[in-house]
Amino acid sequence: MGNKKFIIQKIQEFDKTNPEKRRRVDFQRFAPYISKRDIEANGGYSSLYYLATNKKPLKYDRINTKDLFIEYSRLQQSAGIFDKPLLEKDIEKNKPLYSSSTFKKRFNGFKNFFIRHKQWNDKNFRIPAVNFFGKAAEYSVIAELLFRGYNAQLISVDSGLDVIAFKNGNIYFLQVKHGEENKITKSSFENNKEANVFYVFVINPKNKKQRDFIILPFSIIEKLTGVKVNKKIPYKIIYKKDRIYLNKISKENDITKYLNNGGWRNFEYCKV
Repeated sequence: MGNKKFIIQKIQEFDKTNPEKRRRVDFQRFAPYISKRDIEANGGYSSLYYLATNKKPLKYDRINTKDLFIEYSRLQQSAGIFDKPLLEKDIEKNKPLYSSSTFKKRFNGFKNFFIRHKQWNDKNFRIPAVNFFGKAAEYSVIAELLFRGYNAQLISVDSGLDVIAFKNGNIYFLQVKHGEENKITKSSFENNKEANVFYVFVINPKNKKQRDFIILPFSIIEKLTGVKVNKKIPYKIIYKKDRIYLNKISKENDITKYLNNGGWRNFEYCKV
């Protein structure tokens, strides 16, 4: 496939069908049977493209950085190297879409490219906690209820409550809150006074490998938080040695008995 006339003919076909794409990498996707070596042996892509079209190809500095990062990730997978920069030999032996010099020149060196790629990769694949942790907490509560023999599911319509559970003819409503500090919406608090409502706080303590569940009856929340705030009722879960408190450290605000198994036992028997 190294014949110069053949390559020029294919570049002309490529230019007619892809007028907006003028890079070597785009051409090689169009004609993968023509290798980089064939192109270089016949004068290089720039001169061949100009001979075929009377136009200059796009330079590599026009390549989108995101495309470079994506290709670099593929090359890391192919080379099996993730903890250090890929060198020219690592890139070239894995049939790159872009030459090794393209990666090197983008951020002035392979090391700098590796650092910038890692920053992009970390940002791109980080789970946004605000969007996902709340829903994850709800599903973790449902899973816990199912393991304990309840028929539990998410409530479809948002009325300030998140989960409904059934067992032995009894119906339970739960609002799930994630994190040691958050706020309870006052409207949902007021609207659900008469229901059999529990508040479940899902906590990931720093010194524990597994999360904690704190299951508080509505009456305890009402007693310890009050309803003086206009729209939101703030709360804070406080860990102090082997005890847990709601909002402040005091005997009255000690909620340790509602932690994990103790809380679930109280929930099952609906004791305040």
